[in-house]
Amino acid sequence: VGASTQSGFTGGTTWYYTAAEYQEIVAYAKSRFMTVVPEIDGPGHTSAALASVANLNCNNNTISPYSGFDVGISLYCLSDAQHVTNVSSFLTTVIDTVAAMTPGPYVHLGGDETPAATPTQYAAYVSAATSAATARGKTVMGWHQLGQSTIPANSIMQWWGDADDRSTIGTSNETEDIQFVRNAVQQNATFVMSPSDHAYLDMKYDSTTPYGLSWQGYVPLSKAYDWDPTTSTAKLNGTGSLVPADRIAGVEAALWADRAYTGSHQLPTSTSQFPEPYVYAEHMTYPRLPAIAEIGWSPQSTHNYTDFSRRLATHGPRWTAAGIHYYAAPDVPWTSGGGTGGGTHNGVHTLATGTQALTVP
Repeated sequence: VGASTQSGFTGGTTWYYTAAEYQEIVAYAKSRFMTVVPEIDGPGHTSAALASVANLNCNNNTISPYSGFDVGISLYCLSDAQHVTNVSSFLTTVIDTVAAMTPGPYVHLGGDETPAATPTQYAAYVSAATSAATARGKTVMGWHQLGQSTIPANSIMQWWGDADDRSTIGTSNETEDIQFVRNAVQQNATFVMSPSDHAYLDMKYDSTTPYGLSWQGYVPLSKAYDWDPTTSTAKLNGTGSLVPADRIAGVEAALWADRAYTGSHQLPTSTSQFPEPYVYAEHMTYPRLPAIAEIGWSPQSTHNYTDFSRRLATHGPRWTAAGIHYYAAPDVPWTSGGGTGGGTHNGVHTLATGTQALTVP
């Protein structure tokens, strides 16, 4: 029932993963040395569940399946003991099932965008969800908002805040997000950094990008490269970081797909607006994913955008040969034709051979 809608459309019959399909994803990832981390979001982002299971609602009636874009509009009923028990039972069933199919050590429990939840209601969700995950031997992961409540030891929080949050650090009007980070740090959580104004790959490159959003402004390649995980929760001048460097587990580039179509400023009206999924994924991911990867795996002292652009340019022919439809960022000196949008290419190759004799078509 919950899978009968998606953003802009109703009447679906196959808009979900079967157990076999999920296991195929896990196996595919493992063959490429990757670990799948499933996310079971709550207590918000739960319209599909509320449309499917009556006793998750305070009136014990299902809601109508939702097909819009709004967030912060759904919430498990956590206002009385019986409904807390109902939610806990549901979460245990779902998390047990997913955890049993997930060989990796992590389960992500969401926790974001729940403005209607009281602290007591939110804490009830966190207690139920984390208990189900830890009972299965899984390490809890969640958005940084999860830090407002009691979380298990060694939990991993994911920071998606931005410069506006950082600008309030140490002031009398610190944002809730900053306060939640402080609380999680006090509980010895580690953090994955995915600041939405640098690492969200669904943000448009510029005004000409056909897909995605721009609520964080535009994120060109240079901005995807221009950040430091160790100061992601610091003041704007880079001092006073809330999360110590040794408590940073890594970085994440987040590619959301709810606006994976042309005309993405409003709900889609036709399936003709959607390109093949790989077109959206590759256009939005390349070349920003390599930028964020370099942020994650090398010291800040080595980062130089001009040098990065030069090295990145050499990958253009490789991506073209691999059939990757990358965005040709206009400030990168691409060495051959290929890509979509951005720079202009004339197909001329420059090759420095030194003393080596090469036959080059």
